[in-house]
Amino acid sequence: MDQPVIFDEPTLIAYFCRGCQKVVKGKSKGGKKRYSFECPECGKDCLYGTARSVIHYFRIKEGDENAKTLQGMQQEKLGNEELRD
Repeated sequence: MDQPVIFDEPTLIAYFCRGCQKVVKGKSKGGKKRYSFECPECGKDCLYGTARSVIHYFRIKEGDENAKTLQGMQQEKLGNEELRD
């Protein structure tokens, strides 16, 4: 049985498209709704939250394509933080 993804980065914000059923890089819709995001692939609304909450809410399992995307985002963020130091 697949195990849930263990995610160590508490401040990473993740966007999940309900239309595509995958983790994407959300795009702001702009206008009056500042915190409204859309999927760059299909144009439908994206839900967002911390990576940990998205993993638990959508039951993303280790080895899933979405888990790999989130882990890549985590590595990218950690790499950017190292450059700032």
